[in-house]
Amino acid sequence: MNKQETAKLLAVIKTAFPNFEITELVARLWVEFMEDVPFERAQMNLKYHIKSNKFPPTISDIVQLELGSTTHGEALLLEAAERLDQFEQWKRDAVDPPESLLRRKRVTPIE
Repeated sequence: MNKQETAKLLAVIKTAFPNFEITELVARLWVEFMEDVPFERAQMNLKYHIKSNKFPPTISDIVQLELGSTTHGEALLLEAAERLDQFEQWKRDAVDPPESLLRRKRVTPIE
């Protein structure tokens, strides 16, 4: 992102979070740390942050949400899909209990 794009981002943050103070030092810090973040990605991350947080974002909140080529929500969906695949694998690999255990009498719970 360049300075103008960072200024746009800070303006959105200020609009969404009126208590967010933008000083010259704050602006320079954001420009420095956001220079490697694509503007479109930062906009998406900020949009997600605004929808899910009541406090203004820090630089790391916006940068941290950049997970490769996916948004934060997409990353969560991918993680969930991986876990479901693992459950399916466990289900396929599961074996029935030994017959001797199946024949045992069940113990009734004490009431």
